Amino acid sequence: MQQWYQNLTKAQKILLYTASVVLCFAGGIGFVPLVFLLYLNFGAPKYKK
Repeated sequence: MQQWYQNLTKAQKILLYTASVVLCFAGGIGFVPLVFLLYLNFGAPKYKK
């Protein structure tokens, strides 16, 4: 999953975060993906190839 996240372009990451935030306001179902994306961005260790 970390590999997938690292291969995303900046535009794709912005789209994922925007969709998660919009879903948070539209019933709270975007909270889980948002937390997961934040973990991949800030919490997961960065491995070099």
